[in-house]
Amino acid sequence: MREANPSQTPRRSRLERQLDILSHIAAHGPIRRTHIMYKANVSWEELNKDLGTLKLLGLVAENPSKEGVFYTATETGRTVLAHYRQVEEALKVSRSSLQSSPSF
Repeated sequence: MREANPSQTPRRSRLERQLDILSHIAAHGPIRRTHIMYKANVSWEELNKDLGTLKLLGLVAENPSKEGVFYTATETGRTVLAHYRQVEEALKVSRSSLQSSPSF
């Protein structure tokens, strides 16, 4: 078994990767696939697989035009992101309150 290198950042889970992709689409959309790939820092293969999942779930819409294919976040996708950010914020608050409480 290989030991983890402490200088390397841990890999993202599939969920984290998909949320990053969705977040970049929501922030920069309509956006091309290659731009999503660079902004979300994912491989072409991961991006295509995750975009397929996000489209299937109705979180992302694919919009073909004369200039190419662009992606936008659907209303459902934006709602999912908002809920995720609320949970993330709640966990940060709980974690900080746990760390600041006195230990016995």
